[in-house]
Amino acid sequence: MPTFDENLSRFKGWSRETWTKVKTRRPSKKAALITLGSIGGVLTAFVLVLGLMDWNYLRGPVERIASDRLGRAVHIDGDLDVEILRWAPEVDVRGLRIANPAWAKGDMTRIERLHFTVKLLPLLQGDVIMPLLQIEKPAVGLIREASGRNNWTFKKGSKRPLSLPPIRRFEINNGALAIDDGMRKLVFRGRVTSSEIQDGKSVQAFKLLGDGTLNGAKFDLDLTGGPLLNVDPNRPYPFNARVSAGATRVAAQGTIKKPFNFAVFDTSLSVQGNDMADLYFLTGLAFPNTPPYEVSGQLARRTFTYSYNGLNGRVGDSDLHGDVEVQTLRKRPLMTASLTSRKLDFDDLATILGAGAQAKRGETASPEQAATARKLAVSQRLFPDAPLRVERLRAMDAKVSYRAATVVSSQWPVRKASVDLTLQDAVLTMDPLVFGLDRGQLAGLVAINAKQNIPAVNMDVRLTGASVQEFIPANFKPLVSGGLVGRAKLAGSGLSVRDVAASSNGQVTLVVPSGEIRKGVAEMMGVNVLNALFADKADKTPVRCAVADFKVTGGMMTAQTIVFDTGPVIVSGGGTINLKNEQMDIRVKGHPKKVRLLRLSLPLELQGPLRQPDFGVDPGAAVGQGAIAATLATILSPLAVILPFVDSGMADDANCKALIGEAGSGAPKRQTAEKAKAEKRS
Repeated sequence: MPTFDENLSRFKGWSRETWTKVKTRRPSKKAALITLGSIGGVLTAFVLVLGLMDWNYLRGPVERIASDRLGRAVHIDGDLDVEILRWAPEVDVRGLRIANPAWAKGDMTRIERLHFTVKLLPLLQGDVIMPLLQIEKPAVGLIREASGRNNWTFKKGSKRPLSLPPIRRFEINNGALAIDDGMRKLVFRGRVTSSEIQDGKSVQAFKLLGDGTLNGAKFDLDLTGGPLLNVDPNRPYPFNARVSAGATRVAAQGTIKKPFNFAVFDTSLSVQGNDMADLYFLTGLAFPNTPPYEVSGQLARRTFTYSYNGLNGRVGDSDLHGDVEVQTLRKRPLMTASLTSRKLDFDDLATILGAGAQAKRGETASPEQAATARKLAVSQRLFPDAPLRVERLRAMDAKVSYRAATVVSSQWPVRKASVDLTLQDAVLTMDPLVFGLDRGQLAGLVAINAKQNIPAVNMDVRLTGASVQEFIPANFKPLVSGGLVGRAKLAGSGLSVRDVAASSNGQVTLVVPSGEIRKGVAEMMGVNVLNALFADKADKTPVRCAVADFKVTGGMMTAQTIVFDTGPVIVSGGGTINLKNEQMDIRVKGHPKKVRLLRLSLPLELQGPLRQPDFGVDPGAAVGQGAIAATLATILSPLAVILPFVDSGMADDANCKALIGEAGSGAPKRQTAEKAKAEKRS
């Protein structure tokens, strides 16, 4: 008998023709039939074995395979039965349990009986179609700690949303759902049931009903769907949902495009409540504090992207429109939004800063917000102390554009507003933040770094092209006019507006580069005689320059330079504004540039709380001159109480260019008359 090597050498000697004949030679029909018969026999025997075997012998292997795939212990405490010899094989599992992860006790899921059928022919082609899915007495407990650790993320689980295969008939009977979510502060206990035929006629729709608490407030959920009998996998499945959480109400009516692919659905969605910030516990998204609101739009989900289009509604007394999109397949959700208002009520912005809203006639405010506004008013406080929720800023990223075409305000000359907001890695930046005025604008940036437990806040805003008249009471507008520019560059830290103001450092400067003031007012600067001048048609005199420059250290604003230079009088002063206790103490004194027969020195004081300071004169500075002051008060009426009348004397015009330079440098110095003259000559 030839050896292996001899046979191999013989094959190597074959010619190309010999090899071609061997490769193209077909097996005989007899050999093919024998081969097919053998394979068929093996398959038949295998199917018969599967059909007749006791599947309970495979419970152990099935448990081990499922446990390995989930990274979680899976148990089948009851029978495992499979009917495979039919066109729609049936699987029946009793006593199915899926354990919690090691850090949580007990089971995540318990199902008394799981029964389903699968169509055979589509299955052989790789498609799963389930004519029937029955779940008896399922009990599911979902747990999430405040740190974000949860029991529904499996070892090899996908981040993709739940997507079940097409199911013709879906039954859930006597189900229970429990949720304990430390991150959302949600405790929920619900009951689940679905399609049942009653009296052979009516069909009960799918229902999930439950209640609990959300952030300490009562929570209710009512979710209903169409009948789950004879579900068409090619026809959208309808559903309705209603959620109430405290004062928040959510209503949805929509469809799942392909039952039961929960990654794709469309629904109309309306939401209303007392404060948008409360939506954090429902959505995980950080919204600002707002007055009571009501919005509606079309919500769509496309796997990892939610879009809320055609948003339309109101927030407080302002209208709101736009589109919002949230992408969830990221380390943190990213919200992008383009929002507009035709009319923004400026009072609504106070609520965003945590100041509440006044519940006066024509204003919209929740009871809590009205109470906050009253508390600030009673305490004479201007800065609110509502804490910033830094953990919410760390939970998401955002890019938001907002434009208000018209701003309505009875106290401020703001006529339009816009902001581009970016939240990235717990740093919130509003740049640019713009408020359009009757003339000019207030614009700049505000940045809040919430990476630390105590956020750091930086602000750099500029006032350009404005006019003095916009910021003074209406009765005083005829007396003075001129341009107004300014800048505030501050840095502070804290959890509230009050904390940030009390710790701020930087500089605040206001400048009137040119303007006009009634000459009579300028000459009598230093005595409170303004109201008597309303009928005076005296000529106006120029305001050559006015500068108020404050250095801010630890929440204390200290005046470095206060100069008001008019034709007949130059006014100077100083003082402080304490942002910690919100008290101010400013005093100015006029110096006439020409000798006057009347000499009166009564410094004008601005003192008291920032919210409502008092104007007056220092009577202690008018010793021996009370009779003159009384005479002027009699002649010129109540104005003697607000403006000090100053010394006669000589003084050169203050050089505004020099003063502006000193204020901008942060190291203002008192200017001598000689220096002013030299600069004028140059």
